Amino acid sequence: MSIPRRIGRWRTLHLALGGGPLGAADALEWGLVDAVGAWAGPDAVSRAGRPRPAR
Repeated sequence: MSIPRRIGRWRTLHLALGGGPLGAADALEWGLVDAVGAWAGPDAVSRAGRPRPAR
């Protein structure tokens, strides 16, 4: 599903032109994400069971 369809034209415009960060709570409230979980840290294991590459 496209971002404008998911969160609306005006919020998409705000994201594209605003340039500021969007917090997890706002993304959840807007419908941009389906769920927010706890951050597992840089040593977390990916869904495939392999360590995630270092950033």
